[in-house]
Amino acid sequence: MLYSIETSDGFSRRNRGERDFLVELKDHTLNVDSRLRNEAQALLATELRYQGLCKEEFRAKRRLEVADLRSKRTSPYIPVADKQTLGPFTFGTVNGKRTRKEADPHFAQGGQPKVYDYIPPRTFVAEEALDPQEIPVTWLHEFSEYLFMSLLLPYDPAHFIADKLEGLARKVLINFAWRDIREHQPAPVKGD
Repeated sequence: MLYSIETSDGFSRRNRGERDFLVELKDHTLNVDSRLRNEAQALLATELRYQGLCKEEFRAKRRLEVADLRSKRTSPYIPVADKQTLGPFTFGTVNGKRTRKEADPHFAQGGQPKVYDYIPPRTFVAEEALDPQEIPVTWLHEFSEYLFMSLLLPYDPAHFIADKLEGLARKVLINFAWRDIREHQPAPVKGD
């Protein structure tokens, strides 16, 4: 069966509310975030392996695949770059392509150690291929999800709340900031 591959501006889609968008497989078309177009074939193969599974089946199959990759890794954790610390917490970026290849084929925008055992303790990561404006809101999502899970909330409700906080942050930090910058641009000088 043939599949076509299209790209989308993932930054815009996530700002419009599709916060989990990275790839989407529909009607024999893989739509992938344009920043990940070089990984389209590998992402398509991963999506096809999981197509049609219910949430429980998906999670079970994913756990097996991640465990298999874990057994092949030489280090328990993925490398984290651009580290910044805030008290006992570390925020950084990861190479998503490498993470998907070596640790988790479904790694998306970010992660935290209560969900992913390949992320170091008290560390919150964002995919380095994201638009730089998205990295802080991804960290906010992961950090808030971590805090709610630390309060013994299961993943699904913690993710739901973190998603709502991320949506608010995107509206405030990204949309407002760009509008504010455009409104305060100096007027062009006549004669230039």
